[in-house]
Amino acid sequence: MTQTTTTALDAYHAAYEETKSTLPGSDTPWVTSLREEAIQIYKEHGWPTTKLEAWKYTNLAAVRENTYKPATSEGMDLTLEDLDEALIDALDAHRIVLVNGHVDPGLSTHENAEHITVASLAETLNEAPGRLEGELGEHANVHDAPFLALNTASFPDGVLVHVPEGAIAEKPVHIVHVTYAQDEPVITHPRTLIIAEPGSEIDVVESFVSFGQARSLTNGATEVSAHPNATVRHVKLQREEETSDHLWTFDTTQQRDSAVRAHNLIFGARITRNEVFTTLAAEGCDTTLNGFYFGIDEQHIDTYTKIRHAEPHGTSHQLYKGILDDASRGVFRGTIYVAPDAQRTDGYQHNPNLLLSNEAEANSVPQLEIFADDVKCSHGSTTGEMDDSWIWYMRSRGVNEEDARAMLVYAFANDVLEMIELEPVRTLAQRLVLERLEQDEQLLEAR
Repeated sequence: MTQTTTTALDAYHAAYEETKSTLPGSDTPWVTSLREEAIQIYKEHGWPTTKLEAWKYTNLAAVRENTYKPATSEGMDLTLEDLDEALIDALDAHRIVLVNGHVDPGLSTHENAEHITVASLAETLNEAPGRLEGELGEHANVHDAPFLALNTASFPDGVLVHVPEGAIAEKPVHIVHVTYAQDEPVITHPRTLIIAEPGSEIDVVESFVSFGQARSLTNGATEVSAHPNATVRHVKLQREEETSDHLWTFDTTQQRDSAVRAHNLIFGARITRNEVFTTLAAEGCDTTLNGFYFGIDEQHIDTYTKIRHAEPHGTSHQLYKGILDDASRGVFRGTIYVAPDAQRTDGYQHNPNLLLSNEAEANSVPQLEIFADDVKCSHGSTTGEMDDSWIWYMRSRGVNEEDARAMLVYAFANDVLEMIELEPVRTLAQRLVLERLEQDEQLLEAR
């Protein structure tokens, strides 16, 4: 067991025991079995410490200072105006909003979705649990993942996105996760399940924001089931306040000739831990896992990725870029795993980091685990400060030093941001970078 405080462990286990009879699907055997197995795994493993290699650079002591109570949506009378910063200008999408982990129908427009299903997980588990059997909990592996296990046991609601065979979604789905902690520390366990049937195609955006004066902990999970020839494009945009901490797992299972494009954009929260996994479970799968993080103040941003090539002829591409300013810290640990039968695998992984302050720090651990002999895999990482010769070159062409630095930093970030397929999301991400650089949008025109 790796927990450091029995009190914290017992508190979250006790919260589960108190609420389990009211959780969605509590009268369905396979759901209760899923939850019970998960809570036992959480009890066995507890909270990870820096003694574990995968958590070597991330200390959760500051998160454990609070005992977070399960958040409720009662009395949360939010309006669309309150959510203005969580919405994305010009994004024409089916919107579903969760407040403290519970779907808020009054803020959502998902009921108008055509050709696809966008629904509350709680309603689906209570009314038609058979629709989720064999999918929910099948793609997010709770073993050796205590926070994912806690989410699986405890989630009170979430979002189901189901795309039927051969359907191409006309609009993206925008899932807005709102955490509101006003009077006392709260924890939320939002859950998303995306099922793309054979030959289907879908774009999903998940936004995370927070409000309130008290501390909050988001412990979220997204699992994706990409059936043969399906295409799933997913963007996660994290913009929570400094009173928030953020834990999130993204786990995908891909079947033959499917494609997954996932972009992870991190701007908010005090301490962040993202775990991003995908399994290429059949031949011909194509995976792109890209990410960008911009740390300021004392933010701590940790990303742990693993791409599992289980079968031949799989392709994976991974580019995670980080900009770290002030006393922020970035951690990246990425692994490409190639099974013995996964011949003709093509895998690429790169993690460049740009330090804007002498106090900023980056730790990068790219890894290859290859057990096949006919593969093409490469990985790399670079960390450094801005080269003075770059500044000199820009100044020699009439650009002042401040603008030159901003343009170079923006160009470094935009290398990965421009890969985001949805233009409104891409534009928003670019604007968030400009805000951190204290630049206006004229820089976009000058680049």
